Amino acid sequence: MITLPTTISVPLYQEPDGTIRIAGTRLLLSLVIIEFQRGATVNSIRDVYDTLTPEMAALLWVYYYQNRHMLDTFVSRDIAEGEARLIELERDYPKYLYITKRP
Repeated sequence: MITLPTTISVPLYQEPDGTIRIAGTRLLLSLVIIEFQRGATVNSIRDVYDTLTPEMAALLWVYYYQNRHMLDTFVSRDIAEGEARLIELERDYPKYLYITKRP
């Protein structure tokens, strides 16, 4: 008989400003989650982010699918905050910031 682990440790850390990154990289968790939302697989995510080991990619995939609602909400909020910040920058620095508008 084997002893099964009761928890899986996901390699994440949170910076003081609230940004969540994948340990051992500068990679934002949000970017990986967005790729999973678009249908990325463990192998395809490694093609996009070669700093991820196969084990890390698999752990992140499992973590995402076990916590999908929470992480989808997190990413939606992250995107909304980024868009709000972009609007502020466009307003405050129109001469210095050129942003191509999305359709």
